Amino acid sequence: MVSRVSVRLTPGMQRVEYHVPRKFDEQTPPAAFSSTILMEKPVPPGVIPRVPTDNGAQNSPVIMVDDLTVARHFRGPQCPTKIDGYLKPGVPALQAHIGVYKDGWLIGLTLVHTVFDAEAAGVILRAWAATTRGELDSVVASPRDYSPLQTEAIKEIATKHGETFESKRDHGFRLVSFLSLLAFLVRYVWSLIRAGPQETVIIRMPKSWARQQKETANAELGKRDGEESTGPKFVSTNDILTAFLFKVCQLIALSQKKNNPPARKFCFAHRTDSQLQNLLVSIDLRRALPAAFPTSKAFINNAVTSFGPSPVPASTLATEPLSTSAIRLRGALDRFRSGPVAAEIAFFCQKSDAGTLLLPAPPGQWFSIASSWLQSKFSSIEFAVDPDMVTHGERKTVRPIYVPGYFLERPMDLGLVVSEDETAYWATWQTSKKNLRQIRDVLHANGEVHFTF
Repeated sequence: MVSRVSVRLTPGMQRVEYHVPRKFDEQTPPAAFSSTILMEKPVPPGVIPRVPTDNGAQNSPVIMVDDLTVARHFRGPQCPTKIDGYLKPGVPALQAHIGVYKDGWLIGLTLVHTVFDAEAAGVILRAWAATTRGELDSVVASPRDYSPLQTEAIKEIATKHGETFESKRDHGFRLVSFLSLLAFLVRYVWSLIRAGPQETVIIRMPKSWARQQKETANAELGKRDGEESTGPKFVSTNDILTAFLFKVCQLIALSQKKNNPPARKFCFAHRTDSQLQNLLVSIDLRRALPAAFPTSKAFINNAVTSFGPSPVPASTLATEPLSTSAIRLRGALDRFRSGPVAAEIAFFCQKSDAGTLLLPAPPGQWFSIASSWLQSKFSSIEFAVDPDMVTHGERKTVRPIYVPGYFLERPMDLGLVVSEDETAYWATWQTSKKNLRQIRDVLHANGEVHFTF
């Protein structure tokens, strides 16, 4: 496991390369570790968001501006705060930090996403937690030579499905021509300039609300059974949460209207244009293709790709309820698992070292990306607070009460369902301050969503 966790990023001739030191010592540690011991002080304010206590806010989604200065409490003094910081010689791609206060601990991992994904972070944290409990032997290991995409079974899939990617993809990221690439980049940069300063929000979605929305969506599916026997059979909680992020936090960005109409169900309900929207959802290949990633081995590197439904006109998204959007996402996932995922593996086998740039949307269309970390189950990881108690046959363990997610560099129109607690799911979304004001002004009046700013 150490060999993959301890990678360094090194600038190459045309791209970043990944190097693993031949040996580790005090000058070349496998990972950077730091701590802050302030036993006389409480956990810094703002680390855990304060949710309004009125009944409406407790039973409906709440959107809060994230105080990004809080992230520093989860990082050591030498931890990079920008991606470029990882390109300096000898900087480990994994940075771990512990803050010890009189009323709680803060545990932070800072990772490079091209090396690690959320599941890999969960593997690392569970191994760390098992060590505190004296149970490291129970951790599934990652062999030093483990390359899932190079097995004979996957090579056979690549040979069978490789031609699929010779044509334009109908899901997820796309291969495009140079002119299309140039047009997309120009338009994207211009959209960032036009959007202005960015803001990160925290979104709390109560479990009671999510359960009600899921029941509504599955009831709608039940009515469709006789009409669409080939459609999805159920809608999951993740489908509801991801659809909510897309519908509430996105699509207002490209609206050119200065005056919003009377508030309706979602913030982009005034969109009447037909611009196509690409809704991309990240997916863990470990679960999508278990034959390549058996549970008997832990894969520590990034194994994430994306899928999405066919591009949808903004006016369609403006008029459909949340349940319909969730059903749309579930149907896209089912189709992806039934076929294109094999072509995805073939594509990775053929193009992984080619430096190929994929785009989330062709010129003239727009996109947003959402991901869920719920399957990593960060909130259920148990740490032993006193290792001596394990030796004495006792076991006093603690679980996280809140798991946030921060970006080293903040991409616009990217959302994450980060974690859950006993009563709610927590997510984060990056958008512009101007878009955020529009969202608030439209949604605040109807009480569907509560705001703390």
